[in-house]
Amino acid sequence: MSDLQTIVFGKQSITIEDVNALALRQANVKLNDTPDYIDSIEKSVAFLERLLKRMAISTASLQDMVTVVALKFLHI
Repeated sequence: MSDLQTIVFGKQSITIEDVNALALRQANVKLNDTPDYIDSIEKSVAFLERLLKRMAISTASLQDMVTVVALKFLHI
């Protein structure tokens, strides 16, 4: 068992100290798994899917766009 602190995303705001601990692998991370939080994630996904459909953008083309932007940002 690990003695590391566990930072739960979605339960409360995370601090810069939390981000630092995660970056240094001095903490574990977990997604809030309460039913209310999972429901809010599912509603967000549904909203984005409807929005993308309305904009006629498939997730594949969105992924392609993200890849292009990432490659340009990283100068690859």
